[in-house]
Amino acid sequence: MFKERITRWREDSLLRRVVRNSSYLFSSNAVSAALGLLQQILATRLIGVDGYGLEIVERVPLITSPNDENRSYLDVKRDKLGHLFAH
Repeated sequence: MFKERITRWREDSLLRRVVRNSSYLFSSNAVSAALGLLQQILATRLIGVDGYGLEIVERVPLITSPNDENRSYLDVKRDKLGHLFAH
């Protein structure tokens, strides 16, 4: 079971993106913040929401008014990441 979780962790696109972009962090505060974020992502991905005693009861869309500058960004978040938007 642990091996399967490690395999899923290695295939996780969000985690790969965080690690890939971590080379842009230069200050110790930024590195510390990034490591904290990475720790939270790892804990959530490996343990899952249930491991924290939480239960997802519903997904609520974010109500936004997209403009010309962020419309394509929000469309990608909706289409590729499954985010809910009410626009």
